[in-house]
Amino acid sequence: MRHFLGLGAQRSGTTWLFECLRSHPEIHLPDEKELQYFSDLEEINNAEKSLSWYLEKLQITGSQKISGEITPEYLLDPRAPQRIKEALNQPRLIVCLREPVSRAVSAYKKGLRENKWDCSLEQFLAENKDHCLDRGLYAVQLERYLDLYPHQDICIKIYEDIALDPASFMRDIYQFLGVDPAFESPMLDFKFNIGAAGQPDRIRVVVFFRDLVYTLLGPVGRKWIVKAMQRTPIGNRWMQSLLKPEDSSQKTPNPLLSTYRDLFRDDVRKTSSLVGRDLISLWGYDG
Repeated sequence: MRHFLGLGAQRSGTTWLFECLRSHPEIHLPDEKELQYFSDLEEINNAEKSLSWYLEKLQITGSQKISGEITPEYLLDPRAPQRIKEALNQPRLIVCLREPVSRAVSAYKKGLRENKWDCSLEQFLAENKDHCLDRGLYAVQLERYLDLYPHQDICIKIYEDIALDPASFMRDIYQFLGVDPAFESPMLDFKFNIGAAGQPDRIRVVVFFRDLVYTLLGPVGRKWIVKAMQRTPIGNRWMQSLLKPEDSSQKTPNPLLSTYRDLFRDDVRKTSSLVGRDLISLWGYDG
Protein backbone atom coordinates (compact mmCIF):
# COMPACT_ATOMS: atom_id res chain seq x y z
CA MET A 1 0.00 0.00 0.00
CA ARG A 2 1.29 3.44 -0.87
CA HIS A 3 1.23 6.25 1.66
CA PHE A 4 1.36 10.03 1.55
CA LEU A 5 2.75 12.62 3.93
CA GLY A 6 1.94 16.29 4.41
CA LEU A 7 5.29 17.89 5.22
CA GLY A 8 4.27 21.46 6.10
CA ALA A 9 5.14 24.27 6.22
CA GLN A 10 3.87 25.22 9.65
CA ARG A 11 1.04 27.80 9.61
CA SER A 12 0.43 27.17 5.91
CA GLY A 13 -3.01 25.62 5.97
CA THR A 14 -1.98 22.13 7.08
CA THR A 15 -4.88 21.67 9.51
CA TRP A 16 -7.36 22.76 6.83
CA LEU A 17 -5.68 20.36 4.42
CA PHE A 18 -5.90 17.57 7.01
CA GLU A 19 -9.64 18.11 7.43
CA CYS A 20 -10.29 18.26 3.68
CA LEU A 21 -8.29 15.08 3.10
CA ARG A 22 -9.87 13.12 5.93
CA SER A 23 -13.35 13.97 4.62
CA HIS A 24 -12.60 12.16 1.34
CA PRO A 25 -14.07 8.61 1.44
CA GLU A 26 -11.04 7.14 -0.36
CA ILE A 27 -8.44 8.60 2.00
CA HIS A 28 -7.50 7.47 5.51
CA LEU A 29 -5.86 9.71 8.10
CA PRO A 30 -5.49 8.95 11.81
CA ASP A 31 -7.44 10.98 14.35
CA GLU A 32 -4.23 12.76 15.34
CA LYS A 33 -3.08 15.27 12.76
CA GLU A 34 0.60 15.19 13.70
CA LEU A 35 2.07 11.78 14.46
CA GLN A 36 5.59 13.24 14.82
CA TYR A 37 7.14 9.88 13.91
CA PHE A 38 9.95 10.98 11.58
CA SER A 39 10.95 14.06 13.58
CA ASP A 40 11.69 14.79 17.22
CA LEU A 41 11.80 18.58 17.03
CA GLU A 42 8.66 19.06 19.11
CA GLU A 43 8.15 18.22 22.79
CA ILE A 44 5.55 15.62 21.83
CA ASN A 45 6.98 13.10 19.39
CA ASN A 46 6.77 9.42 18.62
CA ALA A 47 10.17 8.95 16.98
CA GLU A 48 11.17 6.19 19.41
CA LYS A 49 8.10 4.05 18.74
CA SER A 50 8.13 1.07 16.40
CA LEU A 51 7.39 1.17 12.69
CA SER A 52 4.55 -1.30 13.27
CA TRP A 53 2.96 1.23 15.68
CA TYR A 54 3.17 3.88 12.98
CA LEU A 55 1.86 1.71 10.16
CA GLU A 56 -1.07 0.59 12.30
CA LYS A 57 -2.11 4.23 12.54
CA LEU A 58 -2.20 4.36 8.74
CA GLN A 59 -4.18 1.17 8.22
CA ILE A 60 -6.90 1.65 5.61
CA THR A 61 -10.43 0.24 5.83
CA GLY A 62 -13.27 -0.43 3.40
CA SER A 63 -13.07 1.46 0.13
CA GLN A 64 -10.11 3.66 1.13
CA LYS A 65 -7.26 3.66 -1.40
CA ILE A 66 -4.45 5.56 0.28
CA SER A 67 -3.48 6.61 3.79
CA GLY A 68 -1.20 9.21 5.26
CA GLU A 69 -0.62 11.85 7.88
CA ILE A 70 0.48 15.47 8.20
CA THR A 71 3.32 16.70 10.41
CA PRO A 72 4.77 20.15 9.55
CA GLU A 73 8.09 19.40 11.30
CA TYR A 74 8.96 16.89 8.57
CA LEU A 75 9.77 19.78 6.23
CA LEU A 76 11.98 21.53 8.79
CA ASP A 77 13.87 18.53 10.21
CA PRO A 78 16.94 17.73 8.04
CA ARG A 79 16.85 14.09 9.19
CA ALA A 80 13.24 13.46 8.21
CA PRO A 81 13.64 12.88 4.43
CA GLN A 82 15.97 9.89 4.87
CA ARG A 83 13.95 8.48 7.77
CA ILE A 84 10.80 8.63 5.66
CA LYS A 85 12.48 6.95 2.68
CA GLU A 86 13.82 4.10 4.82
CA ALA A 87 10.39 3.43 6.34
CA LEU A 88 7.99 4.13 3.47
CA ASN A 89 10.21 3.88 0.35
CA GLN A 90 8.37 6.19 -2.10
CA PRO A 91 5.44 7.93 -0.44
CA ARG A 92 3.69 10.80 -2.14
CA LEU A 93 4.63 14.08 -0.50
CA ILE A 94 2.55 17.24 -0.18
CA VAL A 95 4.12 20.61 0.65
CA CYS A 96 2.26 23.88 1.14
CA LEU A 97 4.27 27.11 1.28
CA ARG A 98 3.20 30.51 2.58
CA GLU A 99 4.75 33.96 2.27
CA PRO A 100 7.37 33.67 5.04
CA VAL A 101 6.72 36.90 6.95
CA SER A 102 2.98 36.26 7.09
CA ARG A 103 3.76 32.71 8.18
CA ALA A 104 5.97 33.94 11.04
CA VAL A 105 3.39 36.49 12.23
CA SER A 106 0.70 33.80 12.11
CA ALA A 107 2.89 31.59 14.32
CA TYR A 108 3.08 34.43 16.83
CA LYS A 109 -0.68 34.90 16.87
CA LYS A 110 -1.34 31.19 17.29
CA GLY A 111 1.10 31.09 20.20
CA LEU A 112 -0.56 34.14 21.72
CA ARG A 113 -3.93 32.39 21.49
CA GLU A 114 -2.49 29.28 23.15
CA ASN A 115 -0.75 31.30 25.87
CA LYS A 116 2.69 30.01 24.83
CA TRP A 117 4.39 33.39 25.15
CA ASP A 118 3.81 36.82 26.59
CA CYS A 119 5.68 39.31 24.44
CA SER A 120 5.20 41.82 21.66
CA LEU A 121 5.36 40.82 18.01
CA GLU A 122 8.64 42.72 17.65
CA GLN A 123 10.22 40.79 20.54
CA PHE A 124 8.92 37.49 19.22
CA LEU A 125 10.37 38.05 15.75
CA ALA A 126 13.69 39.15 17.22
CA GLU A 127 14.10 36.26 19.67
CA ASN A 128 12.57 33.19 18.00
CA LYS A 129 14.82 32.24 15.10
CA ASP A 130 13.24 28.77 14.78
CA HIS A 131 9.67 30.02 14.50
CA CYS A 132 10.43 33.12 12.46
CA LEU A 133 13.42 32.57 10.21
CA ASP A 134 14.36 28.89 9.85
CA ARG A 135 10.85 27.70 9.04
CA GLY A 136 10.46 30.32 6.29
CA LEU A 137 13.68 29.49 4.42
CA TYR A 138 12.01 27.04 2.08
CA ALA A 139 14.67 26.43 -0.58
CA VAL A 140 17.01 24.35 1.55
CA GLN A 141 14.07 22.42 3.02
CA LEU A 142 12.67 21.61 -0.42
CA GLU A 143 16.06 20.64 -1.83
CA ARG A 144 16.47 17.91 0.77
CA TYR A 145 13.36 16.20 -0.61
CA LEU A 146 13.90 17.03 -4.29
CA ASP A 147 17.37 15.46 -4.11
CA LEU A 148 16.03 12.23 -2.61
CA TYR A 149 12.61 11.63 -4.19
CA PRO A 150 11.26 11.59 -7.77
CA HIS A 151 9.87 15.04 -8.51
CA GLN A 152 6.57 13.54 -9.71
CA ASP A 153 6.02 12.23 -6.17
CA ILE A 154 6.14 15.73 -4.65
CA CYS A 155 3.16 18.08 -4.89
CA ILE A 156 4.06 21.67 -3.99
CA LYS A 157 1.15 24.01 -3.37
CA ILE A 158 0.93 27.67 -2.36
CA TYR A 159 -1.12 28.70 0.68
CA GLU A 160 -2.35 31.94 -0.89
CA ASP A 161 -4.16 29.93 -3.58
CA ILE A 162 -6.52 28.44 -1.00
CA ALA A 163 -8.42 31.70 -0.56
CA LEU A 164 -8.73 32.18 -4.34
CA ASP A 165 -10.22 28.76 -5.15
CA PRO A 166 -10.19 26.15 -2.36
CA ALA A 167 -12.08 23.57 -4.47
CA SER A 168 -9.50 23.72 -7.26
CA PHE A 169 -6.69 23.58 -4.71
CA MET A 170 -8.04 20.32 -3.31
CA ARG A 171 -8.87 18.85 -6.73
CA ASP A 172 -5.19 19.08 -7.65
CA ILE A 173 -4.20 17.24 -4.48
CA TYR A 174 -6.88 14.56 -4.84
CA GLN A 175 -5.71 13.93 -8.39
CA PHE A 176 -2.09 13.77 -7.21
CA LEU A 177 -3.06 11.13 -4.63
CA GLY A 178 -4.99 9.07 -7.18
CA VAL A 179 -8.44 9.45 -5.61
CA ASP A 180 -11.65 10.90 -7.05
CA PRO A 181 -10.84 14.56 -7.84
CA ALA A 182 -14.52 15.45 -8.27
CA PHE A 183 -15.19 15.03 -4.54
CA GLU A 184 -15.90 18.38 -2.86
CA SER A 185 -15.06 18.43 0.82
CA PRO A 186 -17.63 19.91 3.23
CA MET A 187 -14.64 21.47 5.01
CA LEU A 188 -13.61 23.78 2.16
CA ASP A 189 -14.95 26.96 3.78
CA PHE A 190 -13.92 26.12 7.34
CA LYS A 191 -11.05 27.82 9.18
CA PHE A 192 -8.84 26.04 11.70
CA ASN A 193 -6.17 27.02 14.25
CA ILE A 194 -6.85 30.72 13.84
CA GLY A 195 -4.05 32.96 15.06
CA ALA A 196 -5.97 35.47 17.15
CA ALA A 197 -5.36 39.16 16.61
CA GLY A 198 -5.23 41.79 19.34
CA GLN A 199 -6.86 41.79 22.79
CA PRO A 200 -4.32 39.43 24.42
CA ASP A 201 -5.95 39.69 27.88
CA ARG A 202 -9.30 38.53 26.47
CA ILE A 203 -7.59 35.72 24.59
CA ARG A 204 -5.81 34.53 27.74
CA VAL A 205 -9.08 34.45 29.67
CA VAL A 206 -10.66 32.33 26.94
CA VAL A 207 -7.63 30.00 26.90
CA PHE A 208 -7.70 29.67 30.70
CA PHE A 209 -11.30 28.52 30.76
CA ARG A 210 -10.79 26.29 27.73
CA ASP A 211 -7.87 24.51 29.42
CA LEU A 212 -9.86 24.20 32.64
CA VAL A 213 -12.68 22.46 30.75
CA TYR A 214 -10.17 20.19 29.01
CA THR A 215 -8.71 19.21 32.39
CA LEU A 216 -12.11 18.46 33.89
CA LEU A 217 -13.36 16.41 30.94
CA GLY A 218 -10.12 14.60 30.11
CA PRO A 219 -8.80 13.52 26.68
CA VAL A 220 -12.12 12.11 25.44
CA GLY A 221 -14.02 15.25 26.40
CA ARG A 222 -11.37 17.42 24.80
CA LYS A 223 -11.59 15.42 21.58
CA TRP A 224 -15.35 15.92 21.36
CA ILE A 225 -15.10 19.64 22.17
CA VAL A 226 -12.53 20.12 19.42
CA LYS A 227 -14.80 18.29 16.99
CA ALA A 228 -17.77 20.44 17.98
CA MET A 229 -15.77 23.67 17.71
CA GLN A 230 -13.89 22.95 14.50
CA ARG A 231 -15.87 20.43 12.49
CA THR A 232 -19.42 21.73 12.75
CA PRO A 233 -20.60 24.81 10.83
CA ILE A 234 -22.02 26.58 13.90
CA GLY A 235 -18.99 25.84 16.11
CA ASN A 236 -16.52 26.86 13.41
CA ARG A 237 -18.28 30.16 12.73
CA TRP A 238 -18.46 30.93 16.45
CA MET A 239 -14.74 30.22 16.80
CA GLN A 240 -13.94 32.55 13.91
CA SER A 241 -16.10 35.30 15.40
CA LEU A 242 -14.53 34.91 18.85
CA LEU A 243 -10.92 35.01 17.72
CA LYS A 244 -11.37 37.62 14.96
CA PRO A 245 -8.60 36.57 12.58
CA GLU A 246 -6.96 39.17 10.40
CA ASP A 247 -4.39 39.29 7.64
CA SER A 248 -0.98 38.88 9.26
CA SER A 249 1.23 40.79 6.88
CA GLN A 250 -0.94 43.90 6.68
CA LYS A 251 -0.75 44.46 10.45
CA THR A 252 3.01 44.03 10.81
CA PRO A 253 4.85 47.31 11.59
CA ASN A 254 6.42 48.53 8.33
CA PRO A 255 10.10 48.78 9.48
CA LEU A 256 9.93 45.27 10.94
CA LEU A 257 8.18 43.97 7.84
CA SER A 258 10.89 45.39 5.58
CA THR A 259 13.68 43.93 7.70
CA TYR A 260 12.26 40.43 7.60
CA ARG A 261 11.38 40.60 3.92
CA ASP A 262 15.02 41.46 3.19
CA LEU A 263 16.12 38.33 5.07
CA PHE A 264 13.87 36.13 2.93
CA ARG A 265 14.34 37.82 -0.45
CA ASP A 266 17.15 35.60 -1.82
CA ASP A 267 15.46 32.44 -0.56
CA VAL A 268 12.18 33.40 -2.24
CA ARG A 269 14.08 33.69 -5.54
CA LYS A 270 15.59 30.21 -5.06
CA THR A 271 12.24 28.76 -4.04
CA SER A 272 10.59 30.24 -7.13
CA SER A 273 13.05 28.36 -9.31
CA LEU A 274 12.52 25.11 -7.44
CA VAL A 275 8.72 25.19 -7.66
CA GLY A 276 8.54 26.68 -11.15
CA ARG A 277 6.37 29.59 -10.14
CA ASP A 278 6.90 33.34 -9.77
CA LEU A 279 6.67 33.63 -5.99
CA ILE A 280 8.64 36.87 -6.14
CA SER A 281 5.66 38.66 -7.68
CA LEU A 282 3.00 36.63 -5.89
CA TRP A 283 4.47 37.40 -2.47
CA GLY A 284 5.43 40.99 -3.32
CA TYR A 285 9.23 40.63 -3.23
CA ASP A 286 9.72 42.46 -6.53
CA GLY A 287 9.41 45.90 -5.01
